[in-house]
Parts: sequence; structure tokens; C-alpha cells
Amino acid sequence: MDKAAIICEDDKINPEDKSAALHIGGASPMSAMWLVPQLALGGLAEVLNAIGQLEFYYKQFPENMRVVGPFFFLGSAALNYAYSFLISTVHRMTAGDSGGNWLPEDLNQGRLDYFYYLVAILCSINFCYFLVCANWYRYKTTDDHDVTLVSPNKLDHHSA
Repeated sequence: MDKAAIICEDDKINPEDKSAALHIGGASPMSAMWLVPQLALGGLAEVLNAIGQLEFYYKQFPENMRVVGPFFFLGSAALNYAYSFLISTVHRMTAGDSGGNWLPEDLNQGRLDYFYYLVAILCSINFCYFLVCANWYRYKTTDDHDVTLVSPNKLDHHSA
């Protein structure tokens, strides 16, 4: 997801067009529609992650802890505040930088590509951590082979 944003920032705006747009009207020549595929893919990934995450909690947590699973899911939604913290930290850290602020009020003046590089690095570190945890984790055994079928006679008693 972040790679698409990096490509949009690096390849789609050349420096001549950027400086010309700043002098003429202050608007970037790049369309905001370049972000639609990235954001749509991110939204789809978030929905599919939510389904898999809740299913994992219900199948792998002990019986008396199944109520805790949705709270972990809600906790992950609260981590969106961590992204806001990252943005404010980067904004403060790069405010006096000689290369300029990465995230100024006018994004045409900033270095948004550096911010996306930082996010891509953090995502890569997170993925490596996931691989370590996934390698270490052992699934709880399930008894899927003990499935019993309901006889058709019992279904007739419950029909409307």
C-alpha cells in the first residue's frame, strides 16, 4: 500500500512541474485520483483482516477467554492514534531540518516521499516481527473430524 504512495510521489511529479505549479496557482499538477487505488486496496485489506482476526480469536483463544478477543480487535482500531502520533512526531522532528519540513501545511513544499519511505520501513520491520511471531506460534488443535450431522427428521420439527 505504501509503495504505491512512494511511486506516486517520486515518479509522477517531476521537479519542474512542481515548481511551476507553485508559482502559477499553488496547486499540484498531480490528480488526487492516484490515491484512490491505494486507499481502496487499504480498505479492502482492513476488512479482510478484521474477519480473519476475529475468526482467529474465536478459534485459538481458550474457551473462557473468547470474550477478550473482540476487545483486542477494538484495541487494534485504537492504534490509529499511533499513526497520528507518528505524523505529529515527524512534523516536529523535521520542522527545523535543513532539507525542509516533511509535512508542512502546504504539501507541495514538503517531502511527503520521505514520510512514505519511513512508513514503508516501519511496515517492513512490522512484517519481520510478524514472521518471527508466526514461526514461534503453535496452533491450538481442533477436533474437526468429530463433526456430527443432524438427521433430516430433527429438522422437520423446527420448520415453520
